Amino acid sequence: MKLKKNSLTIKIWIYLSIFSIIILAFLWFFQIISLNGYYRYVKVKSLNKITSKITKKIDDPDYKDYLDNLSFSNEICIELYHNTNRIYQTNNKKDCIIDSYNHDIQDYKNNFYYSDLISSNFETINPRFNNKTLISGTKINNNITLFVTTSLVPLNSSIDILKQQLIYITILILILSFLISFFISKKISKPIIKISKAAKELPNGDYNIVFDTNTNIAEINDLTANLNYARDELGKTEELRRELLANVGHDLKTPLTMIKAYAEMAKLEITPFNITKLIKSIINRYNVLKITEGYNIIFDCHDDIMVEGDKKRIEQVIYNLINNAINYTGDNKKVVISITEHHLNYRISISDSGKGIAKKDLKLIWDKYYRIDKNYQRKAVGTGLGLSIVKNILIKHKSNYGVITSKKGTTFYFDLPKKQN
Repeated sequence: MKLKKNSLTIKIWIYLSIFSIIILAFLWFFQIISLNGYYRYVKVKSLNKITSKITKKIDDPDYKDYLDNLSFSNEICIELYHNTNRIYQTNNKKDCIIDSYNHDIQDYKNNFYYSDLISSNFETINPRFNNKTLISGTKINNNITLFVTTSLVPLNSSIDILKQQLIYITILILILSFLISFFISKKISKPIIKISKAAKELPNGDYNIVFDTNTNIAEINDLTANLNYARDELGKTEELRRELLANVGHDLKTPLTMIKAYAEMAKLEITPFNITKLIKSIINRYNVLKITEGYNIIFDCHDDIMVEGDKKRIEQVIYNLINNAINYTGDNKKVVISITEHHLNYRISISDSGKGIAKKDLKLIWDKYYRIDKNYQRKAVGTGLGLSIVKNILIKHKSNYGVITSKKGTTFYFDLPKKQN
C-alpha cells in the first residue's frame, strides 16, 4: 500500500522518531557537554555542606580530631585562620595546597580576609600536583576564617570514553526507534485505514458492510460501534425513503381517488347494521386466494350480531385488517376472525399465525407508509396506508382498538357498540 506524505502512519512515525532524537540530544547534553559544569556544581555543594558541619563543631574542645576525620574521609584539606594566622591545618598534607607553590591562593586568601564577603569560592591550578583545585572560604566569625580545599579530577578522558559509547548507542537507538516507531504507527493506523476504506462504501448505498477492527484501543472500538450504529440508521432511512417514494408514486397516480376516500371518511353515518353478514361478505372476496393459494380464513359465527357504526367505513377497517393478516400470517396461511362480547360493546378480532411484531415497531405500525420489516411478510399487498386508514376511521368512531402480539401470531381488535333497542 502506498503511503501518502500526510498519512497517519507517516505522521506517527515522524513524531515518535523526533521524540527519540530529542531524548538522545538530552543524553548528549547532560553526559558530555554539561558534565564538567555539573561535576563542579556537585563539588561546590559538597564543600558548602562540609563547611556547615565544621561551623557547628568549631566550638567543641575536640574539634581538631573531628576535622582530621572529616578531611580524611572526604579527601579534602581544611585550614583555620585566626585573623591572618593559621591555627589549624589537616594532617593529610597531601590534599592541602601549600601557599608557597601558588601565589594565586595566597592572594585569594589575603583579599578574602579584608573583603566584606562571608563566603567565596575560587578555582585555580595547583602547581604541586598540576591539577585543578577548588577552594571555598567562609568567615565563621569576626576572627576565625575557614578554608576547605578539594581537587577537581580531570574528566576529559572519561568524556572521551562516554563519547565513543554514546556514538554507538545513538546509532543503535536511532535504528531501533525508526523501526519500532514505524511498526507502532502501522499498528495504530491499520484499523483506522480499514475503517476509512469501509466507510467509503456507505455513499454507494452498501449498508451491509461491517466495521470491525478487533483492536484493544478503546477510542477505535468506540468509533467502530458508532459507525455500525450510523450504518444501521442510514439503512433504515434508505429503506423508508425507497418505500415512501414507491408509495407516494403509487398514490400520485390516483390522487382523486385518495382525496375522495379521505373526504368520504370525514362524513360518518352511524346506523345499525349486521356485523356478521358484513364480515361474511368480505370473506367471500378472498375465495380466489382460498382456492389458488390455500389460504384458510376462519369465521365461526352463526348469530346475527347487530352493532352501530358507519357500515362502509367499518367494512374498510375489516378489509384492511384481513389484508394485513394475510400478508403476515404463518406457513399454515391461517387467518381467524372472531366476535366476542366486551361490556356494552362487541369486540371484533382478526388474528394471523405469523412471527409477531417487534416491540420497536409497535408504536409505528399505525403511521402512514410504515411497513414492518419485509423479512416478516409473506406477500406485500397495498400501499402502506391500510393501518393508518383503520386508525383514523376508529378514532372517528371513538372506538377502542389495539394490537396483541407474540411469537405465535398477532391479533388486531376494535370495539363497536351494541345496537340500541
